[in-house]
Amino acid sequence: MGPIEPEFFDSDEMRAALTARDIATVYRLLGRLGVSQRRIAQLTGQSQSEVCEILNGRQVRTCGYSSASPTVSAYPGRGWA
Repeated sequence: MGPIEPEFFDSDEMRAALTARDIATVYRLLGRLGVSQRRIAQLTGQSQSEVCEILNGRQVRTCGYSSASPTVSAYPGRGWA
């Protein structure tokens, strides 16, 4: 998979997820593009099991996990491959 186009982060669904800090939805949307849980984990500093837990409904409550939001909202298209 190549880099994600910056326009992906401008979609209504992604903007709503980022505004709400809904990391599970952000991860799901990335998954639809073919970004693996392992790759998301590498890019966010989480373990793959943490990414999986979030995708399965675990609430993100600590600052450590919310640090993924600025990474994603900074249009990481060039690095998210």
